[in-house]
Amino acid sequence: MPPQIPHPEPGVPDTRGPLWYVWWLVRCQPWRVLRGAVIGTAWMIGLSVRPYLVSRAVDDGLRAHDARALLLWVAAIVVAGAGLSYLGIMRHRTMTFVREDATARSAAVLLRQLSRIGAVLPRRLAAGEVATVGGSDIGYTSQVLTMTGPGVGAVIAYAVIAVVLWSVSPLLALCVLLGVPAIALIIGPLLRRLERAESVYRHQQGVLTTRAGDIVAGLRVLAGVGGRGLFARRYAARSQDLLAEGYRVGAVYSWIDALTVAIPGLFLAAVVWLAPEWRSPATSRSGRWWPSTDTWRRSSCRSGSCWRAATG
Repeated sequence: MPPQIPHPEPGVPDTRGPLWYVWWLVRCQPWRVLRGAVIGTAWMIGLSVRPYLVSRAVDDGLRAHDARALLLWVAAIVVAGAGLSYLGIMRHRTMTFVREDATARSAAVLLRQLSRIGAVLPRRLAAGEVATVGGSDIGYTSQVLTMTGPGVGAVIAYAVIAVVLWSVSPLLALCVLLGVPAIALIIGPLLRRLERAESVYRHQQGVLTTRAGDIVAGLRVLAGVGGRGLFARRYAARSQDLLAEGYRVGAVYSWIDALTVAIPGLFLAAVVWLAPEWRSPATSRSGRWWPSTDTWRRSSCRSGSCWRAATG
């Protein structure tokens, strides 16, 4: 069910810290968040169904030269694809409702606090800072709630695939289990660098927004005394500084995005390469490895994306 926006009464937020505030946003819509977690988990675990069906089609149909079995498994692949598509649509729809509810609730709380401060606000906080909070910070906070849906599903799917691989080969399961910790160890320093770069960018953006407001407010006076060109040049210089800082933030973002895709890919390649060496005769069928490795790759990428959203 879509959220009723705007909220007549957003509630009293928990301001003891960032995590407490996010937990308050979750508690304001528990059933919607629970639905997103259930659908996200079903979608992530369901990603292993189609590779498994493909493996059965290879083993029971192609290798056995059984056309009837092949057609049966192909039909099952089509049905599974339709089911996963429905789950994916419902997952995205539910998580969009969760984020929109959190955004509207945070905006209502912010507006209520600003109205309480009243005329004292300009002396306590710059106009650019307020604009930055309302324009970007609220959206970033809502994105963190993504970890309650596909984030939870990625963790559970990761554990399920590890258990399945452990039954096949403990060494392969141990190799797979090193994937997410490796992502954390490699991306952790980049996240701290991203936090520093974004803090500088956010401050410069607030200052530039404040300067733009001052120029607009005093435009007639500036035109009268001939200072319009001077302020325009200063604004252009500040804009170039902000642009350079934005490139710094974008460079760190690009490295993080690249590593969250490359590291699971490298581990998947290692698993595929080691599988023939470590497999047992009972699990030597060609299609047996597809579900575990493919779903592990997807769950690892999803875990990295959600963790980046939660910490960035």
